[in-house]
Amino acid sequence: MAPPWSRTATRFAPRYPSTPPRPPSDGQRAAVEAAVAVHEALAGYAVAAHRHAAQDRRLSGAPTAMVLNGAYLVEPVAPGGFTALVAGLAGRHPEVRLELTGPWPAYSFAEQRPPEPARTLREPAR
Repeated sequence: MAPPWSRTATRFAPRYPSTPPRPPSDGQRAAVEAAVAVHEALAGYAVAAHRHAAQDRRLSGAPTAMVLNGAYLVEPVAPGGFTALVAGLAGRHPEVRLELTGPWPAYSFAEQRPPEPARTLREPAR
């Protein structure tokens, strides 16, 4: 299977604990809309795509809030086209900062089977 490329989109959206929640700003809405458009374009190019939960800035160390955390499974012969697509999308969507990392192991695309019931092993009676 092809190695996946991981890509994230982030936007500055500070939150201060002392202020009450506010409705999203126009910039926040624009960043979310851009993230949806970017994900759809990358997913269309990839063999498979998966959206992960956004990482908290305290964990990622990023200076901005993440609006998209995606993994894209790309054919090994096609990473150059994928990289060019990301660069083109970055130019068309200045409201988000795109980061391309990878290739990564294809963990996001591994099938998860439900756990099997536990088996009890008994020793023979003596």
